[in-house]
Amino acid sequence: QRTVASVVCKLAQATALPSVAYVRFDRFRGFVTVPREEARDMAERLHAGIAPATSNSPSRPAGIRAGDVLVTLGLTWFHAGYMAEVRALRGRGVEWVPLVYDIIPVRLAGYESSDYTSNLRRLAGAASHVWTISEFSRRDFIGFAASTGARTPRASVVYLGDDSGGQAAAAGALAGDPGDEPFVLLVSAFERRKNQLLAVHAWEALLAERGPDRMPLLVLAGARSDAFESVSAAATRPELRGKARILPDVSEAAVASLRERCLFTLYPSRYEGWGLPVRES
Repeated sequence: QRTVASVVCKLAQATALPSVAYVRFDRFRGFVTVPREEARDMAERLHAGIAPATSNSPSRPAGIRAGDVLVTLGLTWFHAGYMAEVRALRGRGVEWVPLVYDIIPVRLAGYESSDYTSNLRRLAGAASHVWTISEFSRRDFIGFAASTGARTPRASVVYLGDDSGGQAAAAGALAGDPGDEPFVLLVSAFERRKNQLLAVHAWEALLAERGPDRMPLLVLAGARSDAFESVSAAATRPELRGKARILPDVSEAAVASLRERCLFTLYPSRYEGWGLPVRES
């Protein structure tokens, strides 16, 4: 979500791109227009973790014509109505470029999804060109298409994480902020595949070996998800001696501030399309 919001913010600020229009999908009316200022406001709110305001602007059909290029940055291609509209546009000479972040529900055990696999095959069949967020994701996507007999459209890489600076100044007070205490930072949603438990267990072993006076604080920051309870329980065990701290649901500005002050960052994820916190570090 924050990646999509960041891209839309940049596009909306780019006055040198007058030919870029913003559209959203309405399941009753198809693609309708979104004013540039409204698109930017929505993206800025999402990037800041604020729910976007309800649109009061009258929307009109987007009028997408032959020769136009429709770029899809999110997972809206997962919805059947969206894909039906895309196929209709393709039949009228419109180019379609979706962005594929990763294919985790195909590749990673425990995350399998037959619906995702079917929809990814449909995407491969309909796309004019596919953007991926890394060479790794590009190879995964091409391998998936080849292994399932799906059509393989041209695929190229669009890198993420080049605009992470400049946010720390806006950070306000953060509960649990380590302040002047030396700390190592792990930024990631609390998901099983992100593997924060490995970092916590490693910290416990290092504490036993080195002692608390020779160990920095481990700070784990990110959005709550399926592993939040288990990671929180592990991080508060007596064996950690207060040397692990959970900071859930922190703002982008707070993360930027933490990143500037930490000794270094950790990222023990089992599988990523890209691993944005690595680039941001």
